[in-house]
Amino acid sequence: MAETEQRSNYLKAYILLMYYIVVGLLAVVGNISADADMKPILSMLTPHLLYIPLVLTALWYPKEKLIHISIFIVFIFVSMLSFVIGGAATDVIFSIFISLIYLWVYFAIILFMRKRNSAEERVRAELDMLRAQLHSKTGGAGAAGRTPLSASGSTAVAETAYVIGRGKSDTFSPEQIRALISSFDVRDPLILEGSFNAVEVMGTRAEPYLIDGLNSQSLAVRENCAKMLGRLKYESSIPHLIEALNENSKRMHAAAVSALANLGDAAKEQLISGLKDPSFKVRAGCCEALRIIGAKDHLDLIIPLMADENHYVRKEAAKSLGRIGDESATPVLINALTDESRGVRLAAVASLGKLRSKTAVKPMISRYKDETDFQVRGRILKSLAMVGNGEAVDAIRFISMYETDTDLSDSAKDYLYSLNLKKE
Repeated sequence: MAETEQRSNYLKAYILLMYYIVVGLLAVVGNISADADMKPILSMLTPHLLYIPLVLTALWYPKEKLIHISIFIVFIFVSMLSFVIGGAATDVIFSIFISLIYLWVYFAIILFMRKRNSAEERVRAELDMLRAQLHSKTGGAGAAGRTPLSASGSTAVAETAYVIGRGKSDTFSPEQIRALISSFDVRDPLILEGSFNAVEVMGTRAEPYLIDGLNSQSLAVRENCAKMLGRLKYESSIPHLIEALNENSKRMHAAAVSALANLGDAAKEQLISGLKDPSFKVRAGCCEALRIIGAKDHLDLIIPLMADENHYVRKEAAKSLGRIGDESATPVLINALTDESRGVRLAAVASLGKLRSKTAVKPMISRYKDETDFQVRGRILKSLAMVGNGEAVDAIRFISMYETDTDLSDSAKDYLYSLNLKKE
């Protein structure tokens, strides 16, 4: 593993060196070139070419101060050289402005990478400590007969996490289990998978810590705790996951929806109650989770959401009616074709196509004439093709002949071609 890491470092250094050599050569060529037109072009191009190696250096070496100082000196040198090449043709103020933006991005990436790496190092240290404690308590052998760990890096931490999960209920203190949960903040897939496996092996012992993790300051910890609660299917976590739907983070909202959907029928009752929650985020999330579960028997509870005051809820309801609805959902979806929200109109048109509702063909054709949004018009075409009856085909043929937007007319022709193939 150390050999692989060394090869990787050599490759990174080689890539950066090649970048800087190419930029330097361009600067030299521009300086000695007799072509008057080339000099101003190269003077503008040279500083911009430095942007790629700058970003790569910040990502790969966030803690190497000597490298950062060297990069800063090289950057200043090349920038000054570009002024020499460009001469009077160089826009000094613009060049300085662009250079400052590049340097700002460079140092912003360094700070971000340092913070992320510090978090990973902290988690690794905590798990290494737990590994040492486990080693001493089991007399030099891992829990459940596993041998002492000899791997290094991410693999060692992942195995450590798994061994921790196999420990007895009294093996570790709550603080130590929380340290394992904190490893959810790390992006390393090996560490995450090891931690997930450990928590899964712990079973119900981990549940209260996962629920506590939903209130963590770290988005990654909250998100992964939600995923694990859905994976472990603990019914007692349902109200906490529903509460998590109210978060501002789209990632956390999606993780909570996925977890609730994974709980399946066990979550239905509380999801149905959530359809009347004061928070539109909870209403929308519960509707989405019920759609994923496939709650066809609760269609009568989703249809009223098409009149919800919030357009996000109406959009999720429209999507749900297309997935789990039937012909009874057609009237409210037709009404939604004139909704003020573009997202709701788009979802309603898509659902009408999925339901293959023949009664919706005329309203969709009428909406196509009045619709101003390109995507909605394109989706109407697709839905008409999905219905595929004579009236819909005639409308598509008319659009292919007389639509002034070439993209839409081409789409209509493609749909006609596909429909003709089906007939054959």
